[in-house]
Amino acid sequence: MENYKTTNVYRFLNDQYQYLTGDLKTFHKVCEDIENQETQQGINSYATCSLFQPNSISPTTTTETTRNPSDNKTLYRLTIPITLSLFATIDSVGFLSGDNEKADATEKKFKEFFKQSPISVSIKDVELINYIYRQGLSHIYFPKLNLGISYHSKNPAELIFRSFDGYLTLNVNILEKIVVETLALVKEKKESYEKMERKYEDLINKYIEKDGEKITNYDSGV
Repeated sequence: MENYKTTNVYRFLNDQYQYLTGDLKTFHKVCEDIENQETQQGINSYATCSLFQPNSISPTTTTETTRNPSDNKTLYRLTIPITLSLFATIDSVGFLSGDNEKADATEKKFKEFFKQSPISVSIKDVELINYIYRQGLSHIYFPKLNLGISYHSKNPAELIFRSFDGYLTLNVNILEKIVVETLALVKEKKESYEKMERKYEDLINKYIEKDGEKITNYDSGV
């Protein structure tokens, strides 16, 4: 499709890219500030960043924070909400650009997204990201089953790694790189736009059919 930049789905993907990368720039500034605070406090952050969070459903570990063992103060990075925004991007772009026609088939959407990544990701990693990390963060705020997430300049160059205390940890540094680069590729892939525009319009129409009346009634005060 030569005029793909005039489509509704292109405008959606382009806005998604701009907002996502804009939020990530702010996130990076927050993380840089926290790492500076770690340095000022003399914290070996890679060795002290795990923070146990008890949960009524299952115990959970997140490595998004740094706790200073000397004064028990905790530094926060916004890792969980930013990771959720990356998952939402994977979900929406995986549906629009993939071969799957079911908007609620999350596993298929994740696999379709990562298939297009310029950075190779194994099926077992995709399944772990969807079932343990995404579902955990979406429904109980933390990863399931004592797993962690981390964004830090000292993270190793692996998408999923074991932290110093043995917990499997999702490396948000690498996840971010994969998501941003894949989204950039998809939104300029003009040969996919006929399919993506159809799927986007179908999705919007389904939203209107299912929920449009709620909005209309709310606006009219009914």
